[in-house]
Amino acid sequence: MDADTVGVKVAATPIFLANNESVNSVETDFTVGAGMSGANVTWTSSNPTDLTVNGTNVTVNSGGEYSLTASVNGVDYKTVHLRGTNCQFAGTGTQNDPYIIATESQLRCMASNVNSGVRTYSGEYFELANDITLTSEWEPIGNTNYYFQGNFD
Repeated sequence: MDADTVGVKVAATPIFLANNESVNSVETDFTVGAGMSGANVTWTSSNPTDLTVNGTNVTVNSGGEYSLTASVNGVDYKTVHLRGTNCQFAGTGTQNDPYIIATESQLRCMASNVNSGVRTYSGEYFELANDITLTSEWEPIGNTNYYFQGNFD
């Protein structure tokens, strides 16, 4: 099979997200296609710690931005960019059981969700578990387009 034919088959290989999710807002685990006849696709993640690929199963371990690349015989044919919005908070977000932010990654994930318009966290509650040292430049939570609408203690 020539490279053009393989490329077309890989381009048509689907990603199966949950009903309400899009590549801009992925919270739950999902599956990817294995390829079409004659093109066995291998998927790899740009960040295997946060987005784990095992065959056709993809596990979203935390929020962030990553890409999935589909390749055949070591040649990359398709890259899909995703935004993981699952911040992996302890708690349920209620007043009696607030989301607990304990790590820089969780804080950055929450800020990213607000700043990109994915979630406002309206009516939800957060608690900071401890002091967090930021290791790189910080972008405040909320901006001129999107506001944090939850409760933060």
